[in-house]
Amino acid sequence: MGKGGRGKKAPQPEAKDEDALLETAIAENKAQLEQLSIAKQHAEAEKADREAQATRRDEAGVALTPAQICEKLDALPSFCIVNASRQFVTLRMQDAATGSTEDVCPMWLEPVEAKTALAKAVEQQPNAGLALGTIPMGKAFALSEGWATAEGATRFRLSAHGRMVEELRPMLNKQLEQQGLPTTPHVLPIFFCEELTTDTMMPVFLSRAELVSTWDAAMKAAGKKEPPPKKFTAMDLRILARRMQSGGMDWSIVRFVGTSRAYETVREAQRQEEERKDAEPPPLQSDPDAEPPPLESSGAGGASASDSVEVA
Repeated sequence: MGKGGRGKKAPQPEAKDEDALLETAIAENKAQLEQLSIAKQHAEAEKADREAQATRRDEAGVALTPAQICEKLDALPSFCIVNASRQFVTLRMQDAATGSTEDVCPMWLEPVEAKTALAKAVEQQPNAGLALGTIPMGKAFALSEGWATAEGATRFRLSAHGRMVEELRPMLNKQLEQQGLPTTPHVLPIFFCEELTTDTMMPVFLSRAELVSTWDAAMKAAGKKEPPPKKFTAMDLRILARRMQSGGMDWSIVRFVGTSRAYETVREAQRQEEERKDAEPPPLQSDPDAEPPPLESSGAGGASASDSVEVA
C-alpha cells in the first residue's frame, strides 16, 4: 500500500445523524410551542367568554327580597334557649360593649357561647326545663333585624362569635356608617375571598377558619399546595343583605358556609330531643265523650322556636 492511502479516514455518518436529530428536535419544539400558543389562545378565549357570561348574568341579576335572602341564610343554624314547652326564653343580659342591661331573646351563631349562656340560665331557673334550641339562621336574622315578628317576644338579638366581634367591631361599624346603616355593638362579620369565587358560586363564610379550611380542601382536590390568601374581605352581614336587595349582580350564586361545630351541635340537639321524647310517658287515654280542655295562651314564655316565622 502506498503512502497516499495511509492515514485517510472513512466518512463519518454520525455527524449527519446528529444534525438530523437536532433539526428534528427543533421542529418538535416549534410544534410544541405552537400547540401551547394555540392552547393559551383557547384558554384566554374561554376566560373572556366566561367573564362575558358573568357580566351578562350580573346585568340581568335581580334584587332579592328579604324572604329570599333569609331562605339562603336558612342553610345555616343558629341557637337559642327554649323552655320545656319549646318556647323562646327572654333573658336579662348585660351588653359587654355598653354595660347596659336589657331584656332580650338572644340567639347565637357560636354554639359554645350558646351552651355557656344556657348553663348560666339553668342556674338561675333550675326548674324551668331550659334547653338548647336550634333555629335556621335566616329566621333568626329576620327576627333580629325586625323583618319578622314572633308572638311572646318583642326584642331578638343575633350574636356572632364574641371574640371576633370585639376584634372587628370598629372596622365593621365604620363600614355600616359609610353605607348609612345603623352602627351596633353586635356586628355580624362575614368573610369571602375572590380566589374562591367562581362563575357559578360565591361562598360566604361566618368564620375565617372555615374559609381557610375550604381553601385547603380546594387546593387538595386540585392537586396543588398553594397557601391561603393573606387578604380577604370582611363585611357586616347587613351590608351584604342591603346589596342583595339592590340587584346589580347574580346573587343566586351566593352560598353561605357555616362552621362544622355548629352542624355537630345541631346533630347533638336532635339526639337529645329524641332521647327526651323517648323518656316521656305515653299520654293518658281520655274519655272520647268528654269536653276538650280550654285552649291556653303561650303566656310570657314566648313563641315556639319550632314555629315558622313569617318574613315581611
